[in-house]
This record gives sequence, C-alpha cells and structure tokens, in this order.
Amino acid sequence: MKIRPIAACLLTLATCCTAASAQDVDPGALVKAAQATVQQIDEGRAASVWDGMSAAVKQRVSRKDFAEAIARSRQSLGTPGVRYWVTVSRQQAAGTASIPAGMYSSVEFESLVGGSKTVRELVSFRFDEDNTWRASGYTVRSDAR
Repeated sequence: MKIRPIAACLLTLATCCTAASAQDVDPGALVKAAQATVQQIDEGRAASVWDGMSAAVKQRVSRKDFAEAIARSRQSLGTPGVRYWVTVSRQQAAGTASIPAGMYSSVEFESLVGGSKTVRELVSFRFDEDNTWRASGYTVRSDAR
C-alpha cells in the first residue's frame, strides 16, 4: 500500500491511501493517514486537508466552509495534545443528500485537551472511483463520559 501526499509541499504528510480494492486497506495505514490529517488541522491547515479530500465531498462543502467549521469546533474545545486512536472502522454507505454513496473508513481518536478534558476526533476516508482512499471528513466533540 502506498501513501500519496495531499499537497505539493514536501513537508506535507500523506493522508491518502491507495489499495487494489477497498477490502485491501491496511488499518495501520489508515491510522497513519488520520494522524497526518489531524496534524495538519492542529497546525491550522484545514484548507490543505480540503485540497486533498474526495471530490465527492468537495462538491458538497466549500474549502472556506470546511476550514471555518473546523476552526469553530477547535475554538470551542481547544487543540488536543495527547491523542490515542481507539477505533478503525469501515462501512458501505448507500448514499444520502449529505453523504455520497461509497465505501468509507474512519479512525477515531481519544484526545486530551488542556491536560484534563477528553475529546473525540473522527477522521473519515472515502474509497474513490480511482481506487484511492481520500479524506472525506473530520469532526471533534466532547467526550460525554
């Protein structure tokens, strides 16, 4: 499995995985791609994440709206410090008005903010028609525990 960068900058970490089929995806590669995605978000580069996202998602949310939504969610919760992945999942979506049909994988992180508050971050990927996994979403929420 290869990792392909989402931006031309040599320092940008890869966030997309390619595979022969959606079934062949390595969960470890997805975790690494998700870690690279949240690192970009931590660095204030949400717009760069959007640049490498699935075209199916880009048609539904603008670069500006994506970056602003992430900034708002991060402003209210803060920037996570220590992060641990807790789940990797894969599911087939039939498609709705807000979610294009296709195969999706997600990596969920439990992250510590401010040394004591726990949040959950979810990075999603879509297996695009060119057989490439690309970022398709990011959400962060307070952990209700």
